[in-house]
Amino acid sequence: RRANCILRLLVSSTIGSYRVLRGEIFMSNGYGEWLKAQNVCVIGAGTMGSGIAAHLANLGFSVTLLDLTHESVAEAFNRAKQAKPPHFYLPERAGSVRLGSIAENLDWVSEADWVCEAIIEKPDAKKALYEQLEKVLRDDAMITTNTNNTSHAPRWSARRK
Repeated sequence: RRANCILRLLVSSTIGSYRVLRGEIFMSNGYGEWLKAQNVCVIGAGTMGSGIAAHLANLGFSVTLLDLTHESVAEAFNRAKQAKPPHFYLPERAGSVRLGSIAENLDWVSEADWVCEAIIEKPDAKKALYEQLEKVLRDDAMITTNTNNTSHAPRWSARRK
């Protein structure tokens, strides 16, 4: 059941991610890697990032949500907690999401089995973030992007083979 929910979440919420996943993760590492993931770090707490973090928390993942500042992540996450229909099926799951800033807490990425990038749709910003992530990302971590511009994906999919 959890596996089907993960796949549905990836396909419905992150179409760009699914394309990267299909080519890089599903083909090279296999579907089973997703079933082992426990810790997820979502980077970008806007509408999509906060929603993705909420749905992953609903599924029982240990979720970290990072944004530019502590203030911006808190504001965005509060909007997600008040969303209609609710993002959190069980309101107490919202308390399990760890909030932080990219500047102060990027090292938390090293704890993640899966990193989901959902920042602003600016190629330079995404490139800069990926350069930062490369320094802290575990070798066995999976990474997805929520981009709607899949032309960025080939550059990132070549990170580590």
